[in-house]
Amino acid sequence: MHEELIFPKDIRVSKLKGSILHHTMRDMADYSHKMVQYALLNAEKYFAQGKRAGFLKTRVSPALGFFMHYILQLGFLDGWQGYTAARMTAFYTFLKYTRLRELWENKEDSSNIF
Repeated sequence: MHEELIFPKDIRVSKLKGSILHHTMRDMADYSHKMVQYALLNAEKYFAQGKRAGFLKTRVSPALGFFMHYILQLGFLDGWQGYTAARMTAFYTFLKYTRLRELWENKEDSSNIF
């Protein structure tokens, strides 16, 4: 999901002074698409690792994620953008764990065929 930079040996890496604005999406459609893709990829990764998602993961984790991003990390100071980011994070978490449960249910259903 997160790429890794591999530099040639003759490249010098140094810190820059100041800040860099890092825009990771063009618009809300791009943001939404990216969050869905990341959620599905992480669900697949968790499934491959044998992780499971019960009631608490699918129901409580999204609400907790929203609370952490919007309240504890002061997202409310960013206005509607902070609210939207916190809601999208909650949706991402819900989708990730719901998809993980679905993967396990599909596996269990397919093993009961014979």
